[in-house]
Amino acid sequence: MRALVLGANGLIGSRLLGLLFASGHQVVASGRGPCRVPWSGEYQATDITDHAGLDALVAKTSPDVVFLCAALTDVDRCEAEPEVAYATNVEAVVAVARALSGRRAHLLYVSTDYVFDGLGGPYTPDSPPNPLGVYATTKAMGEGVLRLLFPAPDLAICRTASVVGWPPASRENFGSRLVARLQRGEPSDLYADQWGHPTHAGNAAAMIAEIGTRRLQGIWHTAGASLVSRLEFGHLLASRMGARTDLMRPVSMAEAQRGAKRPRCVDLDVSRSAASLAAQPWPVALAIDALLAEKHATDGGSAARETSAPSESRGS
Repeated sequence: MRALVLGANGLIGSRLLGLLFASGHQVVASGRGPCRVPWSGEYQATDITDHAGLDALVAKTSPDVVFLCAALTDVDRCEAEPEVAYATNVEAVVAVARALSGRRAHLLYVSTDYVFDGLGGPYTPDSPPNPLGVYATTKAMGEGVLRLLFPAPDLAICRTASVVGWPPASRENFGSRLVARLQRGEPSDLYADQWGHPTHAGNAAAMIAEIGTRRLQGIWHTAGASLVSRLEFGHLLASRMGARTDLMRPVSMAEAQRGAKRPRCVDLDVSRSAASLAAQPWPVALAIDALLAEKHATDGGSAARETSAPSESRGS
């Protein structure tokens, strides 16, 4: 199988490269600008907002399956620059669908738990989206246009949530920022009233790779198995590192006064993935262990000393 990964410099996209290659597939990686992740295979620099360049990339690679991981995911930037969010998360998605028209390629679109308002739940793959804010709205629109434009047997939508991993690839993430701050002994203000399903990038990539290579269709929740608050995640991470848990300071979403609205509690029902995939949704403890194991592999051992430190004063 020939796979094209759009957004290969991101957390999930970068993990997909290795998983697909290890499974014996031909893999073409693509991202904006030069390749910024460990990858010695074929790489094509393409911005998905460049529709002509995207057409040329698809024609050149002639993929059997396309993993569309590229997106503008900075929630507050999307709110401040809605035109950029729309161009990246909607217009570019339409361009991908059109570039693949008539090619019978399987398209896998990576979406988000933020398509839900967080007022109900648990949310199944069939629950109707009700997004809050520009980022969530554009991602829900991306889902919608694909369901209209792309043939159903060749389309899968995978919703992830609170993705963490190390190294942070092209940008920091919730998990990598917390690890770094705990190691420096710095406090972090964490929401005590926002809940979600923290997801390790490698776990999400494993589920997404399986859905794509098996050419499964429909909507899938490829997120972690545990529903926890941001504060609970921070406490668990600090405990696993042997760092001071009191560095995790509870705040409310109202106190934080962020630029964009965020859902309070998105409880994704991951039972379809758990029942149908060999790659299972990980509980939060396993996601944290994987995050710290990646950190250890990257820094050559200092993370191991941090994670095994018994004293609560460690973390700097």
